[in-house]
This record gives sequence, C-alpha cells and structure tokens, in this order.
Amino acid sequence: MAPKQTPPFRAEHIGSLLRPDYLLEARKKFDRKEVTQEQLRELEDQAIVGAVNMQREVGIKSFTDGEYRLVNRFAQANTILTSRLGDTCAYRCDAR
Repeated sequence: MAPKQTPPFRAEHIGSLLRPDYLLEARKKFDRKEVTQEQLRELEDQAIVGAVNMQREVGIKSFTDGEYRLVNRFAQANTILTSRLGDTCAYRCDAR
C-alpha cells in the first residue's frame, strides 16, 4: 500500500525552518567578526537552496527560504540600546 500523499487536515507552512548547524556557527563567527558579510551570505544562500530542495522532495507546493537571513531583531536592538546607555540602562532595567 502506497503512503497517503495528502494530510487529513489543512495545514499551512508559514516560514521558519531550523537552521543547519553550519549556519548557526557562521552567524556566531560573523558576530565575532571572524567571517565577512559576504561569506555569511554565501552560507545563507547554500542553506536556502538546501531548504527549498528539501521542501520539493517532500512534496510541499509552496516554498519558504526558511527565514535563514532573519536576525532576532529584539535581541539586536537590546544589545544596541545597552551599549549606548551603559550603566544607566542596567540601573533602570533592574529597578522594580
């Protein structure tokens, strides 16, 4: 008996996929200035091609780039704010 090709429910694939380990490591290296933006971009491109191919292989009809270029904007903004405000931010953030 062939496996069923359609699910018994409606589902939508909305975007985020787990990033491959090599991409997570490259992003850490980028944050430490050990790889360039161009090098990171090449690895992101490679991961996106892999994500799209995986989706094709499993029969997904619409594809996502996995949001592999997405950066955690909240964490990034918090880091920038903390670096600009220094001790003032630490005092105000800890105050209850």
